[in-house]
Amino acid sequence: MPNPEDSTVLPSFATLDVQAALSHLGGSAQLYRSVLRQFYDEYHAFNLDHADEKQRRYAIHTLKGLSGNIGAFELYAITSQIDATADHALLPRLHDALERVCSEIDRLIPPSANPPNETKSALKGAEPLCDLPTVLIVEDAQSNVDILLQLLRPYTLLVAMCGADALAYVGSRKVDLVLLDIMLPDIDGYGVCAEIKSDPQNADLPVIFLTAKTDEASLEKAYDVGGVDYVTKPFRPKELLARVRTHIRLKKTIEHLEYIASHDSMTGLYNRHKFFELALIRFEQPVQPLYAVMLDIDFFKRINDTFGHAAGDEALKAFAHVLHKESPPSALIARLGGEEFVWLDSFANDDEAILAVEAVREATSAIKILTSQGETIRLNVSAGIARYDPARHYGLDTLLLQADRCLYKAKTSGRDRSAFRC
Repeated sequence: MPNPEDSTVLPSFATLDVQAALSHLGGSAQLYRSVLRQFYDEYHAFNLDHADEKQRRYAIHTLKGLSGNIGAFELYAITSQIDATADHALLPRLHDALERVCSEIDRLIPPSANPPNETKSALKGAEPLCDLPTVLIVEDAQSNVDILLQLLRPYTLLVAMCGADALAYVGSRKVDLVLLDIMLPDIDGYGVCAEIKSDPQNADLPVIFLTAKTDEASLEKAYDVGGVDYVTKPFRPKELLARVRTHIRLKKTIEHLEYIASHDSMTGLYNRHKFFELALIRFEQPVQPLYAVMLDIDFFKRINDTFGHAAGDEALKAFAHVLHKESPPSALIARLGGEEFVWLDSFANDDEAILAVEAVREATSAIKILTSQGETIRLNVSAGIARYDPARHYGLDTLLLQADRCLYKAKTSGRDRSAFRC
């Protein structure tokens, strides 16, 4: 006779289809035992006699998904019918079927057989594991959370059990994909998805709905609020993993294409097109006095002619690195072309702007590039600074033109310096 404490051997249930349930759990008998005990703990005292209509709909829908996961197909059929028709005359049948299932679970899977579930707590606020994509699971039923944690082990996982927590995660963490239950205790999944998509930074964040609903109206609404796909409960592991994998790969591909389109391939800074796109937004909403800085590597042509274009490329990369590192986080910087770079930023006053530019120039003068012939190249940079003045500048172009004139002044005054108020 099988030992009920053995996590690899399952007893025979009269009310549950064990093989069907295991197919939804990746074949893990130990996980199934844990899910069954979790189901018992949540539903052995279940009663809807005093619940209002909203509470009933929520509870029935949740129980429907969980019933399918554990192979309780009589329960699944009853809850599906109530979910579709709101026929409350079926509630006594539901309570009877649920009582039989819970009684059998308690008899065949005693509490001591439930292994400590450390995976759940360890992964709830997990730090990213290397470069693994991060999946946010938004699901209020602990049994479903346990199943998803098991099935999605190839990813870094975050868990939110209500809509508010999900929005907090998306607002504070880098998330690559959201698995979102439609029925949640506070904000429903539709509202959560709509809120996520209202932020332009999350416009391309893929949201896959998890649902026991299969009616056309519910699924259409999931797409209308910004969902990219849906997975029905009970989960089918291969389908779930395939959909997650496909949408993460698609997101990474889109991000890569957007990066190529907006960044200079040599230096990794923004390219000319992206700079003007972002600069126009910054220009129209200045918080502090706005400054434009044009920067040019001194005697760059001489570097190319003397040491070759490979050395020139290294010079561009080295200066771009310094410019990115030494400029404030608020700086909008780009390579306009050749050895010319641009920097748009807000500063409290002229002195602060000049000090920031001089810090970049000083760091640049410390660069040493060793050529293949063993020679050392030292870099210097000239800069032109212009402050936006509505009385003088009719737009971004005129501001940049003044900064360019100041750069020309710095060049003709001996290079390796900055010029302001030209």
